[in-house]
Amino acid sequence: MIEVDKIYVFFNGRKVGTMVPYKRYLAAFEYDKEWIADGFSISPLLLKR
Repeated sequence: MIEVDKIYVFFNGRKVGTMVPYKRYLAAFEYDKEWIADGFSISPLLLKR
């Protein structure tokens, strides 16, 4: 099995952030500084319906 140490998340060619494994079955996500400056939340918990 291949282990992944980082996943870079992009939207329309812009880097949104980085996801990394945390402990055994969890992951942590950090927004990129440039995305924070003028991007938007990609969290499904905050999307308007």
